[in-house]
Amino acid sequence: MAFVKRYLIPRLISYFLVIWLGITVVFLIPRLTPNDPVMQMIGQMQARGSTLEPGSMDGIIQDLTEMYGLEGSSLDQYWEFWGRLVHGDFGVSFFQFPARVNDLIANAAPWTLGLLLTSTAFSWIFGNITGGLAGYYTRKGWSRTLDAFAMVIRPLPYYVFAFILLLLFAYVVRWFPISGGASLGAVPIFTWDYIKDVLWHSILPALSLSILGGAVNFQIMKLL
Repeated sequence: MAFVKRYLIPRLISYFLVIWLGITVVFLIPRLTPNDPVMQMIGQMQARGSTLEPGSMDGIIQDLTEMYGLEGSSLDQYWEFWGRLVHGDFGVSFFQFPARVNDLIANAAPWTLGLLLTSTAFSWIFGNITGGLAGYYTRKGWSRTLDAFAMVIRPLPYYVFAFILLLLFAYVVRWFPISGGASLGAVPIFTWDYIKDVLWHSILPALSLSILGGAVNFQIMKLL
């Protein structure tokens, strides 16, 4: 019972507060920007050559306002935002209109899960094996070198380390692509050429996660 009161309940409360704060920030950021997303979208439609009749303008503005969840006061919008969120409706993207956020997440989720699962498995296996060997051969030069390397890179945030790898291997020596999950125009079919292309694009993101995660596992295993 003491564990529940002193650890579990405070930890759950902190988790819920972080989730609530993060979702609230997501709600506020688009609404605090100086640009009106509805008028910005109408401007983009006109820039693409779309002809909007004066009589239809009010209807389009109303439809876009409702679609973006911008009707009513800020409090009304906030409650509607949470209502949609509870029902799994993330609405329409402000930046990739008319794509729905649910569809964007569904398209990106397989890539993200594949990258995280592969990187986590590799960092766990490689970090524990090398950490165990380094702990056994603790006086060897390679053991001390790996330990020093792990101590240097371990405090780095993932995004900083990823930026360093991107700058070095994508911009300077240009061994790997800058972005994307596959080459532009590649057809997603189960062929060896497409698999090689995906693996080539995933090397830098996987390295940024695997090396830092492996450094943590390395140091933990070395101390055991």
